Amino acid sequence: MIRNCLAASLLLVFCSIAGALDEDERLQFADGLYSRGMYDLSLKEYEAFQRNFPTSKKLDIVHFRLGECNRNLGKFEAAEKEYDLVFRNTASEYRFKAGFKRAELFAEMGNPDAGLNLFRGVIRENPPQEVAAAALYHLGDLEIKLGKMADAIKTFTEIKVKYEGSQFHSLALLKLGEIYGKDPVREKEALQLYSVVAAKPSTPRIGAEALFQIAELYFKNKAYDKSAEAYKRLIAEYPSDIRSVEGRIQAAWAGHNSGLYAEALKISEDGLKGNLPGDKVEWLYLKANCERQLTKNDEAIRSYAQILTQYTNSLYLNASRYETALTYYKMGKYLNAINEAQKLQPGPDIKKDVYWLMAESFSAMKDSDSAIQYYRLIVKEFPKSDVAGDSAYRLAHHLQTKGDYQEAARSYASVAENFPKMKIAPQALYASGFCLAKVNMNAEALRDWTTLIQKYPDNPLVEEALFQKAVVETKMRKDKEGLDSFRDLLKRYPKSKFAADAHYWQGVFLSNDKKWQDAETELRMALASAPAVELERDAKFTLAAVLQKTGKLDESGAILQSLVASPIKDKIPSELVRWLAEYMFDRKKYPESVAAAQLLLFRDNEPEWQQTGWCLMGRTHFAEGDMKAAENAFRKALEVKANTGFAAEAAIRLGDITFKAANFEEAVKNYEKAARLAADESMLGVRARAYAGLGRSSKGKGDLENAARYFMSVAILYDDADLASECLYEAADAFAKVGKKDEGSRAVKELLDRYPQSAWAKKPEIANLR
Repeated sequence: MIRNCLAASLLLVFCSIAGALDEDERLQFADGLYSRGMYDLSLKEYEAFQRNFPTSKKLDIVHFRLGECNRNLGKFEAAEKEYDLVFRNTASEYRFKAGFKRAELFAEMGNPDAGLNLFRGVIRENPPQEVAAAALYHLGDLEIKLGKMADAIKTFTEIKVKYEGSQFHSLALLKLGEIYGKDPVREKEALQLYSVVAAKPSTPRIGAEALFQIAELYFKNKAYDKSAEAYKRLIAEYPSDIRSVEGRIQAAWAGHNSGLYAEALKISEDGLKGNLPGDKVEWLYLKANCERQLTKNDEAIRSYAQILTQYTNSLYLNASRYETALTYYKMGKYLNAINEAQKLQPGPDIKKDVYWLMAESFSAMKDSDSAIQYYRLIVKEFPKSDVAGDSAYRLAHHLQTKGDYQEAARSYASVAENFPKMKIAPQALYASGFCLAKVNMNAEALRDWTTLIQKYPDNPLVEEALFQKAVVETKMRKDKEGLDSFRDLLKRYPKSKFAADAHYWQGVFLSNDKKWQDAETELRMALASAPAVELERDAKFTLAAVLQKTGKLDESGAILQSLVASPIKDKIPSELVRWLAEYMFDRKKYPESVAAAQLLLFRDNEPEWQQTGWCLMGRTHFAEGDMKAAENAFRKALEVKANTGFAAEAAIRLGDITFKAANFEEAVKNYEKAARLAADESMLGVRARAYAGLGRSSKGKGDLENAARYFMSVAILYDDADLASECLYEAADAFAKVGKKDEGSRAVKELLDRYPQSAWAKKPEIANLR
C-alpha cells in the first residue's frame, strides 16, 4: 500500500518534471530511472519519449530499453517485439544486442528451439566479436540442454578457435571439457582443455573451476595421484574459492588413495576439529584408514571402534568393521580377522575387500578350499578390482593343479589383460598359453605367447614363448609368421635349446616358398645342431626333397636310400619313396629301385600308392628283361582300383609285352585300355604311344586299314621327331599296301616336310612309297 502510494507520488513528480525537459534530458531522465531498477516508471518515460520525439535518432536506444524494461517486468511478448524492432534496424548499434536478448528471451520462455534459431540468426549477421562469442556460447549451452552434443561441440570449438581473446573463450573450453569428460574416449581431451584454462584463466573463479574439474575427472578415473596434485594446486592458488573449501574431503581421499597417508591424516584431523566442512564420521573413517596404512594399528583399532560404537547407523559401519578385520590380519591375528569379517553384511562398496580378506586369511590358515571359494567370488564379481589380478592368478594356479586347463587359462588371461604391469603378468601369459595348448586351443595360445613376447621382451620366459609361438603358427599353417618367430628365436638366443627345431622349420618354410638354397642351408644347420631322433629323420626327409630342387640328385638319393634300409623307413613320405624308385631306375640301379617300390607296396595300403608301387616294380623287371615278372606286376597294378598315371603306363607296358610275344589281339586290348586311361590332355604323350602300339598291333594282325588310321592319329596328335616320323612312315607303307597311293604320298610328303633329318625319312624304301 505504502509502496504503491510512493510510486504514484513519484509518477506525478516525474510527469511534471518531464514535461519541461528537452530530448536529451528526457532520455537521460528515463535512463536514470532504468539504471535504478524502476522499470515500470522508466517504461512509461520511454513510451512518452516515442510519442514526444517520433523522429529522434535515438529511438533505437529507446526501443532497446523498452525491451529491457518489459523483460524485467515479465512482459515477455512486449519485450520480444521491441527487441525484434531494434534487430531489424540494420543501422542501429544496439541491433546485435537486441537480437541476442531476443534469442535469450525465447530460451528463458521455454522455447529453446526458437532460441537456437534466433542465436544462429544473430551469428549469421556477423556481429562484433564479443557479441558473436556470447551468442555462440549461449547457442552451445542451449544445444547441450537439447541433447545436441555434436552441435554443441562444433559451436564451442568455434569459440575456441575464433575468439581466443573473448571472456567467453575460457567458458567455452570448460563447456567442451564438461562434454568430453562424460565420454571415456575423449576424457584426455577434456583434461587438456581444463589444463589450458587453468594455465591462463580469465578470472580466478574460472581458474578454480578448471582445477576442480581436473581433480574430479582424475579421481573418477582412479588416477588418485594426479587428482591429489590438482586439488593441492586448487587449495594453494584459490584458497577462498568455494571449490577449494568444499573439495577438502575429496582432496583428502585423493591423497589417501594415492598413498599420501600422512598428508591425508593431517587433513582428516583438521576436519575432526571442525575447521572444514564434511561429515564427522567420514573424517573419522578417513583418519582410521590413514592410521592403518601408516601401521598405527592400535590407533586404527580405536578409531574404528569409535565408529562401531558411536555411529551405529553410519554408512561407514560395515566398512569400519572390515577395516578392523583387515588390521587384525596385518597383525597376524587371522582368527580375529575372520571373526570380525563374518559379522559383516557387506555392501557393494566393501564386499570385494571382505572376500579378499577371507581368502587371504583362510590361505594363511591352510584352508585351501575356503580360500578358492573367495578368490573365485572376487574374480566373478569384481574382475577389475585392485585384488582381481592376484585373485585370478591364485585361482588359476589351483585350477591348473586340478587339471581344469581351460578355466585356468581364462583366469591367467584376465591377469595379463587387466593388470599388465603386475610382476606376475608375464608368467600369467605363458601359463595361459600352456593351458590353452593342453586343450588344443592353439589360436588362443598363440595370442597369449605373442603378447608375452611383445610386452615383456626381457623376461626369461620369452625364449620358451617364442618357440611355442612358432610351433603353434606352424600347426596353423601360418608359414610367414612361423618363419619370423623361429628367426627371432635364434636372433635373441643363438645357443637356444630349440636351435635344431628352429633351423629345421625355417628350412621347411623356405622350401615351401621355393627358396631352395636358403632351405638347404637351414636344414643342414638343423642336422648339425644335435637334433632329437625324430627331428633328425624329418630334417633328412626334407633335405632330400630340397636337394632334388637344387639339382643335387645323387646326394638326395643317397640320403633316401640310407633311410630305406633303416629302422625308420616306414616314416619316409610316400612321395619321396616314389621319387627314389624312379630316380634309381633312371640310373639303372634296379635293385635299389625295386627296394623302394617294395617299400610302397608293403607299407602303404592306399590304392594310389599300391598301383604306383606295382607299376614301378613292373617297370624295373621289364628293364631287366624279366618279362614274366614284369607282366605279373603290371597286371597287379591294373587290378588296383585307382586311376593314377601309372595305370596307363602299366597298360602300355602290357601291350608292349604281348606285342613282343606276337599276341596281337591281346596287345590291341592292352593298348586300347592304355588310350582310355590316358584320356586326360596331360597324358597326351602316353596316349600317342598307345595309338602307335595299336598301329603296330593292327599291322601285325594284317589289319592295314586300321594300322594306317592309328599311325596317322599319332602324327596328327603328337609332335615327336622319333615317334611321329616312324608313324608317318608306317602309315605311308600301310596306305601303299592297301592301294591308297594318294594317302600314302601325302603321308610321305608330311614326313619329309616335318622330319627331313629323321632316320625314317632317309630310308631307301621311301622312294617306293611316293
